[in-house]
Amino acid sequence: MSWNCPNCGTKDNLPNVSVCHGMCGYTRYGRLVLVSTETNKEARFNIDASIGRGLLAKLVGDGGRFASEEQFLLRRCPDQSSWVIVPSVKAINDTQVNGVVIEASGTKLVDGSRVTIGSDTMPLVVRFEYD
Repeated sequence: MSWNCPNCGTKDNLPNVSVCHGMCGYTRYGRLVLVSTETNKEARFNIDASIGRGLLAKLVGDGGRFASEEQFLLRRCPDQSSWVIVPSVKAINDTQVNGVVIEASGTKLVDGSRVTIGSDTMPLVVRFEYD
């Protein structure tokens, strides 16, 4: 479903495009949802957030014990016009997206991205919701 820019009023922006084609610079980030493939529990984010053991244990259960107190950060990134996941310098175990260790500068997240600690612990799937 197309969307209208709340900044400049441009109509009919494509649903899979996050930047207004009216060139006003507005980015539609949406709400980032992490879904546990093990428990089907979900966590929603509208703002940048630090994610760690406490939240992950509630979301994924026992697999959360492998997370550090601060495992990764979720940020809206204007340079990439999307949400990115950034590793915490405090994390003991690597966080991966689709089997690749996340970059220090941040790895772009898209619908269906698979976030894990190591190669397979605590699998979470990324989804986006738009109002």
